[in-house]
Amino acid sequence: MAGVQETAQWENHVYRIEENDPVHGGENGVTNKPIKHLANRTLYLRRLLTEAGQRINPKKITATSKNSNDLTGHTHEIDHASLTQKGIVQLNASIQSTSTTESATPSAVKAAYDKAATAEQKATLANEKVEAIKVGGRNLLIQSNTPHNGNAYSVRYALAEAPKVGEEIVVTLWGELGSQRTGIGVYNSQGATELAKLVKIRDGVYQGKGIWRKPMSEGRERTPNDTHLNVYFYPKTATDNNRIERIQLERGSIGTDWTPNEADLKAEISAIRTKLIPVRGGNVATTLNAAKRSDWFREMQIPYQSGWGYYTQAFHNSGTQHNYSNLPLTGRYYFIAELYHNSGYSHLRITYPSLKRTFESAINLNNEDLILDWREVVFLKDGLYQGTFKTTGTLESAYRLRAARDDERYQPYLQMVDMGYDLANPPVGKNKIIGSVDYYVKNGTSESSKATMMAAAMPDKNVFWEVALWNAAQQRNVLFKGYSKTNNLSIGKTTDNERDRVQVNGTIQATAPADNANNDQVPTTAWVRKMAKILADGKVSKAGDTMTGHLFIKNGEYSAVHTYNTSGWFAKWEAAPLSDSHFAAIVYANDRETVINRVLIPKKNGTVALINDIADTVRAAVSRSDKSRSRTFPLQTGKKYTTTGSVTIYPDGRIVQIFHLKNIKAAWFDYEASAVGDRHRVVNIPLWTAMPNKIFDVDVKTVRPSNNASTYYIEAAEWLSAWQIYGNDTNKSSVNINLSRFRGGKDEDMDLYVTVEGY
Repeated sequence: MAGVQETAQWENHVYRIEENDPVHGGENGVTNKPIKHLANRTLYLRRLLTEAGQRINPKKITATSKNSNDLTGHTHEIDHASLTQKGIVQLNASIQSTSTTESATPSAVKAAYDKAATAEQKATLANEKVEAIKVGGRNLLIQSNTPHNGNAYSVRYALAEAPKVGEEIVVTLWGELGSQRTGIGVYNSQGATELAKLVKIRDGVYQGKGIWRKPMSEGRERTPNDTHLNVYFYPKTATDNNRIERIQLERGSIGTDWTPNEADLKAEISAIRTKLIPVRGGNVATTLNAAKRSDWFREMQIPYQSGWGYYTQAFHNSGTQHNYSNLPLTGRYYFIAELYHNSGYSHLRITYPSLKRTFESAINLNNEDLILDWREVVFLKDGLYQGTFKTTGTLESAYRLRAARDDERYQPYLQMVDMGYDLANPPVGKNKIIGSVDYYVKNGTSESSKATMMAAAMPDKNVFWEVALWNAAQQRNVLFKGYSKTNNLSIGKTTDNERDRVQVNGTIQATAPADNANNDQVPTTAWVRKMAKILADGKVSKAGDTMTGHLFIKNGEYSAVHTYNTSGWFAKWEAAPLSDSHFAAIVYANDRETVINRVLIPKKNGTVALINDIADTVRAAVSRSDKSRSRTFPLQTGKKYTTTGSVTIYPDGRIVQIFHLKNIKAAWFDYEASAVGDRHRVVNIPLWTAMPNKIFDVDVKTVRPSNNASTYYIEAAEWLSAWQIYGNDTNKSSVNINLSRFRGGKDEDMDLYVTVEGY
């Protein structure tokens, strides 16, 4: 008997034997169909149970396990540890790893701890070494930049201050040693006890370190010492030249860049205290309304809030492009303006050099609109006025010329002098022209002499009159004389009758022609020159009054004006001969005429400012338009860019120049001519003005461009910039800047901001 063949499949139904089905046996017999269907279902369910039992079995979970379920068992995926979640983590024994998902082993932690401890110990030792380093930074030598080029065995430099015995020193020398020389030694004032040997540290620079000591010979200190630093070029028998550009002695063990001693700076600072002012106008249209405060502030560059002080400015006035108004004169004459700014108590002076005329006016700079009251300054030459006095009033008082003295001991007088005659030795004889007119009037208004003179002079504004003094020999006696409209002689009256008389302690009768035998003599006088001169023992004496105009003094090569204090000490302004390098001196001396102080004024053009005027800086803003000069990329040549900046001069002699190159590209500039390694772009920037002595620092930054395009925002961060000092360190008129790209690829706009310091 054989069994039914089973198949592991699910039968949807079990066959039912019908009543009319034949009873057949066998594998496919009708009778076996229901049995076979049930057997198939049983086998199918058995297999499912077996597989389910197998799937329940867990398999090993690893770091790479995924969620799965098969006949071999099942696994689960687990989380990995990170900075934001917990999970499985792998150990790592490396102390160099930067992973943020692995965990350090105890051995790695110990190794890192050991290294940290060692580093801390090294840092402590390094700090101790750094703290032990001494940097002086101050040059102790005077005139240390005086060039030397010769074959002398030794050169000396004076000490501004000597180091203390035992102090560390470092000496740096810029120059070149002769080919026959073997070394350089430095000594304290004498040729004994070498302080240090200088060795070449780079081309053109020698340096040595040592301890400051006294010069000793045979156990004894040699004097004098601590006065100079002696430099010897070994050996003494060599004859070739050595060159020194500059030298520096510093305290400490670290040599720094050369700087002058404080004493050397004093002479240079004096030159900074003079500010040269350019002439306004020329071919550039200039507008100036003298009655407007804002125009003066603009043209003379006066700060509005804190501009108190003295300002001067020269102005061209030769062309129609200049528009000047409310000046003293309307003609086109160049002029010099001087403005003393003291708010409401300010003063303005205008000088026309070609006309030799000067005008002044008080002004109130608290107001925009200025009230100008021009008054012309009267000048004297050799003590004499060279022009003609005029009056413009309508009242008779405006036509009076009066001289008055306040001291009752001296009576007022007016003296008119014809300089064609020597008044100390006047001509003798009748009818001689003395040429002197003296008019004497006492104080008050009722004297007959004053009334007489008024009668002669005032009836006609064209009357010309004079008064002369005569003595018994007809040398300077008394005479009244007047001319009326008809030019006839009038004595004391307004008529044209030559025979009218005037009573002066008796009768004086004049006839024409004069009868010398019977009449008092009335000589005819005539004016030869019109001049005014003050004679009072050769001195000007007006207590409480002010002298206007120029005072001319001629007293040899050293003419001077003295002003005294109550102790007899005096200050004087003294002229200098043409042979001197200065044109004047201000001298302060005691009562024995011993000079205490003397200030020489050099023969230089410019304006002298008080130290308070430049206590902060002398500053000027500048700008220019430049073009690129690339030979590497010809298409980039001629690109225009703008450079703005400023020049600032400090009282200590330091000069700072700022350059802002706007919207440039590195490709616009050439590569450097030669270099070790990579070649970089070179931007040559001409200085606004050449440094008088040296450029000692250049700071350069690439910054965001002035162009606001968003694509340019990070371009400046993709470049490195530096001052190309090598080959450019002796240049005083320009600086070279290196540019090198360290990331990115395409050149976009950027700005370059450069600060240059020198002196």
